[in-house]
Amino acid sequence: MVSIMSVIQNLPWVILLLGALVFFHEFGHFLVAKLVGVKVLKFSLGFGPKLFGFTRGETEYVVSALPLGGFVKMLGEVPGVDVPPEDLPRAFSSKSLPRRAAIVLAGPAFNFLLAFLVYLGMFTGMHSFGSTKLGIVSIGEPAWKAGLRPGDVITAIDGKNVDDFDGLRDVISNRPGERLRVVYTRGGVEHVTELHPEARDEANVFQETETRGRIGVSPQYVKPNLAVVDPESPAAKAGLKTGDLVTAVNGTPVATWYELREAVGNTASGAPVLLRVESGGKTRDVAVTPGASPPGLPELASAADTPDGYTGLVTQDVLVDKVEPNTPAAHLGLAPGDRLLKLRIEKQNGQMAERPINIWNVDLAAFTGLDARSKFVLTFQHGREVIERPLSLEAKITKDELKNERTQYIFGATNTDVMGTYTFERYVGVFGAIHEAGRQVVEDTTLIGAGIAKIVQGRIPFSTMGGPIMLFVIAKESAKHGVATFLRVMAVVSVNLGVLNLLPVPVLDGGHLLFFGIEAVRRRPPSLRTRELANIVGLALLALLMVLVFKNDILRYVLG
Repeated sequence: MVSIMSVIQNLPWVILLLGALVFFHEFGHFLVAKLVGVKVLKFSLGFGPKLFGFTRGETEYVVSALPLGGFVKMLGEVPGVDVPPEDLPRAFSSKSLPRRAAIVLAGPAFNFLLAFLVYLGMFTGMHSFGSTKLGIVSIGEPAWKAGLRPGDVITAIDGKNVDDFDGLRDVISNRPGERLRVVYTRGGVEHVTELHPEARDEANVFQETETRGRIGVSPQYVKPNLAVVDPESPAAKAGLKTGDLVTAVNGTPVATWYELREAVGNTASGAPVLLRVESGGKTRDVAVTPGASPPGLPELASAADTPDGYTGLVTQDVLVDKVEPNTPAAHLGLAPGDRLLKLRIEKQNGQMAERPINIWNVDLAAFTGLDARSKFVLTFQHGREVIERPLSLEAKITKDELKNERTQYIFGATNTDVMGTYTFERYVGVFGAIHEAGRQVVEDTTLIGAGIAKIVQGRIPFSTMGGPIMLFVIAKESAKHGVATFLRVMAVVSVNLGVLNLLPVPVLDGGHLLFFGIEAVRRRPPSLRTRELANIVGLALLALLMVLVFKNDILRYVLG
């Protein structure tokens, strides 16, 4: 529920958000009207009673009591109102069709301009980007089958350079099932391979199924933090503890789990594994002598063994850290210190799939995707015992910061975060930022337009829409996350306002542009009666819309 104190505390953010949106929109109308010689009588931020203002030249500038919009009052814009003969050349109705259209279009255009300027400021300067150096290459996935391994750096796909991981992901995502020629470097040597991204059904932002290409790679990597699961393992006997950080193996420095695993695997036959370990701010050297593996324990990439045998060295990433009571994980019998081994999935369409758990967030992705409703069988290690049990996730209705309901599937067990990411710093100049800002505005516009279309089609429930209270909550929650998030939200809402105003609804800018289009075709404007009736219908539709979104706001934020 939105409290009075919350309103008072966050009012400045709401005023800043609404003020910027309304000012830019109305300033667009105002500026172009002035440029084409239309007399502007009033420029108002807000509706209703005037709070304060001043007159400069022929225009009155005011701030009004209801901050839910604004208006620019121009001479001759209302059909049927007499204009003094001496002012006719400066009346809106006297201007050519292209000039009138430019004035109307300028409002939404300035909303897009505001978003563009915000993005331009955000994108200009030094930024961190995900590298195309691979920290994760999932075993059995297309990239692994094509010969790619952790530590490789992808430089080009089908002859086009890829500079960062976002660009790499976009190319892969948009080409499921296609043959791709991939250029990569390993140890400074260039290699070429071919792969076919696997087509996978995933949920998009509208929670609709969408097919995307995936090859099983990420710039994230697992740090070389150890877990000791088996109390009788060579690692445990050598005095190693869960959480110990390995910095070198057999004299070779390591910074990732895959480097540790490779170095352990290269240990000479008959020799112990020599580890340099950091723990509690101290460094020590430890020798691990391989031994016999517990019965039934599968060989996985989450363990690091030598050709001679079992070491008990396991990545901390796949170790259970916490188990919430009364959750599926607790009912399963999982406990802190257990190691996840394998996940078998029985999908709703009857298909079966089994996946080794080498990296928690990657190999348990089925718990958060479209497969979360499936039946599972989880295999895990408890001490020296390997256990296999059926698992079904708990479906729970949750609400996000905007009080929208979401179905979340609960597992109930979490691990310790030992992930890092390969990144690099790059300065983005003005021209690069202009390109990125324009691309982001187009992306926002496309997404918002698709969302409006889906609401009209009934594919997205109308209850997801909100009014002034939702706008207040958006301003409040985004401000909590810092200025950058607030500005990002301002840009998105500004694009949203621009798109909505371009809808062909009478009294909106899009409705005026529709009438101008009819005038251009017929060589004369629609009759005054037609425009009056259209405006009445438009006002009725907007009034109905306001009632419905207010109802949604009250149900969501006041009574919810």
